[in-house]
Amino acid sequence: VENQLSDFSMQIFNRWGGLIFSTINPDMGWSGIDANGEQAPGGVYVFKISYKLNQSIYAEHGTITLVR
Repeated sequence: VENQLSDFSMQIFNRWGGLIFSTINPDMGWSGIDANGEQAPGGVYVFKISYKLNQSIYAEHGTITLVR
């Protein structure tokens, strides 16, 4: 049985809670570029990821450190 991934969503937020990146494409990662198309400064960012895999819903969140 092949894994069925759907309803994917990923968001990256800055330390003030501002959304700086969002995608629904599971093949697209964050390259460190902010919502204005500029390089985001090094620091800690919050991520939220949610998806459905084989009819089960998953949601993850945490922090990621961008090093420049």
